Amino acid sequence: MQQLTLDNIDIPSLPPVAVMVLNLAEKETTSLDELNDIISRDMSFSSRVLKIANSPFYGRHEIADIPSAINMIGFKAMVSLVVGAASRDIYRKTNKFENRLWEHSMAVSLAASLVSERTRAAKPDEALVAGLMHDTGKAVLSYNLEKIYAEVIEMAERTGCTYVEVESKVIGYDHTDAGGVVARAWNLPKSLQTVMENHHKETYDKSISPHDKVLCDIVRIADSICLNRGLGFYKAVPVERQAMDRLGFTDEICEKIIEELPEKFIQQRERFFD
Repeated sequence: MQQLTLDNIDIPSLPPVAVMVLNLAEKETTSLDELNDIISRDMSFSSRVLKIANSPFYGRHEIADIPSAINMIGFKAMVSLVVGAASRDIYRKTNKFENRLWEHSMAVSLAASLVSERTRAAKPDEALVAGLMHDTGKAVLSYNLEKIYAEVIEMAERTGCTYVEVESKVIGYDHTDAGGVVARAWNLPKSLQTVMENHHKETYDKSISPHDKVLCDIVRIADSICLNRGLGFYKAVPVERQAMDRLGFTDEICEKIIEELPEKFIQQRERFFD
């Protein structure tokens, strides 16, 4: 079994603007002006952030600039949004699987926001970023173990087994393990670390906070909905009943989101793809 450590996994670097924003968030005292100054230094990245900030889940008013975005969605939400926007650079545009994975992550982010909005179980903007980041471990494995991971992809599609099952069999660990390593190396907020490492677990460790358990449930449900709708990937999977019950997520709500998600995704897709 190959041991998963920081020493033998090449972890992609976040764009400098994301690193600076995370460092700023760690300071005891910060200001909105400091956050604005950092994000605004990179015009291309600022544009990407604004595209996502103008998702309907952040409000109904058009956000024209970074200061307005910060004032509208708040400091903590903007920090997470910056990290989410930066994650696009991890997915190689020349790799077919990683492009599908990015599309799936975009869809899960939207679905997670809808689940959160309809159940009021968590903030939709927080759920959006959690959905965006949840499968980062797959992209990192694909990059590090390209030939081996191609076998994983082929076997998962041929057998119908889950990626977690096939990854564990072929590699010796799975993408949630890799996601946890990456999240800690990037010093991401604890809630994102938890989602990236636990979104496929049916039971949660007692050390995980109630809030983070809810966020994992939201992402698991959103992931299942997107798989059933063929957004990025297609796989007929049941939406887990226990997670639904914990959130108060009824069959009626689920059916409505399943029905409306594809059109919403098409409408919002241009905001997330560049």
